[in-house]
Parts: sequence; structure tokens; C-alpha cells
Amino acid sequence: MQKFNKLSALMNKQMKPSGIIRLWGRFRFLWNFAAVYVSIWVLIFSAITAYATTLAPWLRDIIGINIPFYAFVAVIVVSLIIALIIEHKVTVPGQIAVTNEQIYKQDNPLVRDIADLKKDTVGLKKDIAALRKEIAGWRASNEINK
Repeated sequence: MQKFNKLSALMNKQMKPSGIIRLWGRFRFLWNFAAVYVSIWVLIFSAITAYATTLAPWLRDIIGINIPFYAFVAVIVVSLIIALIIEHKVTVPGQIAVTNEQIYKQDNPLVRDIADLKKDTVGLKKDIAALRKEIAGWRASNEINK
């Protein structure tokens, strides 16, 4: 039971990213952007290979249907458009929600900065209210002196 408690405590401990952890995070961050282009090329070459070596001969020899390459490409493009719509409507909002949750859980410095700005805003609002009262009093005294 004690090992489980130690493991649980370790899992709940917040890591301070530094050294290799920060380098790994930077690599993953950049790879996410580069992976889009790599995926596009892999999809194109995989689709061409699948059509030329497997799908076209199978459809022609077994089923007796000859699908031209442009029709195959049209099906792929329509499938990609549907996938993009699903990503835009479902995946991206969920990913943003999880990212925002992690930002608050991992004690991001921006969260502290925003909290500090909120405190400053409250102080500024009090100062503005005091100045408005002072200006109103000054105007009232000038009205009386006229």
C-alpha cells in the first residue's frame, strides 16, 4: 500500500520543466507543425501506391470495374474535406478546452500575470471612483462660488 501512495504522490507532483524536458517539449511543439506537411506527402504517396498496386487491379480483375485515377482522387479529396469539417467542429474545440485546463493546472506564468492584472484593475477602479468623487466635489464647489 505504501508503494501505491508513493506512486500516487509522484503522479500528482507538478514537474518544473527544465533541461531535457524543455528540449523534448520544444521538439514536440515544432514537430506538430512539421508533421502536417509530412502527413500530406505520406497520404499522397500512399494513395497512389494503394491505387496502382492493390485497389485498381482488384477492382478490375475481381469485380470487373475500372475506376479511373481521377475518380479515386475525387473520393480521397471528398473524404479529406469531411475529415477537416469534423476536426473543425469537434476536435479543435475539445483540444483547446483541454489545453486551457492544462495551462491552469501546470501553473503557467501567464495565469499568475492575469491574476496580478485583475488585482491592479480593482485598484485602478477604486482610484478612478475616488477621482470621480473628487472631481464632482470640485465642480460642486465651483458652482457654489459662481
